[in-house]
Amino acid sequence: MVSQSVIGIAFRAAKRAFDIAASVVGMVVLSPLLLATAVAVKFTSQGPVIFKQKRYGKDEVPFTCYKFRTMKIDTPPNIPTRVMREDKAVMTPIGAMLRKTSIDELPQLVNIVKGDMSVIGPRPMILADYEQIEARARYGANDIRPGLTGWAQINGRDAVTVEEKARLDGEYRRNMGFRLDARIFFRSFVVVLGRFGYAEVKEEDGQAYSDFSQEDEVGLCESPSGGRAA
Repeated sequence: MVSQSVIGIAFRAAKRAFDIAASVVGMVVLSPLLLATAVAVKFTSQGPVIFKQKRYGKDEVPFTCYKFRTMKIDTPPNIPTRVMREDKAVMTPIGAMLRKTSIDELPQLVNIVKGDMSVIGPRPMILADYEQIEARARYGANDIRPGLTGWAQINGRDAVTVEEKARLDGEYRRNMGFRLDARIFFRSFVVVLGRFGYAEVKEEDGQAYSDFSQEDEVGLCESPSGGRAA
């Protein structure tokens, strides 16, 4: 019988291999969209095409995260989305559309190739978002690479509270494995295409609830108390 530790090592290796392969393929396949978006950003507002920002990575180590710029250059920096809701005063002409479709996140494919991020994992938080990082720490979710999409993103995204998002991130950390990653990956397309969970100017009440069950996925990585995952 194969031990859980061996399965965990295999999962981490496979996850990293998938991250690199999916990101490289994604950059090639999406290159026309990436180029068109870069041109659109440049010609619809002043400022750089790529927005660079320090964010927390694995083990709370900061890294430089890349995004297509969606806000005007005079917007106050390092303010979480939930604190400053996007509106016409701060967004570029195409900023809202880029965020709603998550196209603004595509430059993070470079972060994934570099090893800063994974395709699947908790979203990288800005350095000023202490509340979210501390909440994640309570659920043991800060010791894995942040992701382009994650369990919290397909279960509410910005429509959930800080605590609920941290709980969902912790739930992913405890149960991460092949099946759960595949489920998140494919469900993310449905969420993006349906434009669910985007933080609109009008804030919605209520919580999103995870439909995860222990019978649905067996955790393949060690628990937070038993070791770290990639």
